[in-house]
Amino acid sequence: MKGLVAIALVGLGLVMVVTNPSSDRYADYAVTQIQDSQNSICPSNISIFGTSLQNECKSFINNNSNQIKQVILQTSDRQNILLFSIYKTDLSVSKLIPNIPSNVAPGYEFETIGAFGHFLTYQAEAK
Repeated sequence: MKGLVAIALVGLGLVMVVTNPSSDRYADYAVTQIQDSQNSICPSNISIFGTSLQNECKSFINNNSNQIKQVILQTSDRQNILLFSIYKTDLSVSKLIPNIPSNVAPGYEFETIGAFGHFLTYQAEAK
């Protein structure tokens, strides 16, 4: 019985190692999460000269996924624990849209675990 449990644990460990998602896959996941969260990322109260930048912000997010992915890759740290990975991302809107001052739009910090080819963001907060 102990041998069977050991074989099962080794098998599970091998599956976890093989399915531990890469940084590139994490960046794709993060871009999708950003695109799905546009309403909270691009609040309507951001304005310059009385004009809301919400639509421009949403348009930028929709049309620049490759650039956003590069920012995600540059602002994320990966802790590869072999069986799974923990990603910590420090992201600000001003890094995504350079013309917006950092004090006008909030920044965000995310912590995500990647395992079995999937991701789970367990912490997301505005800073």
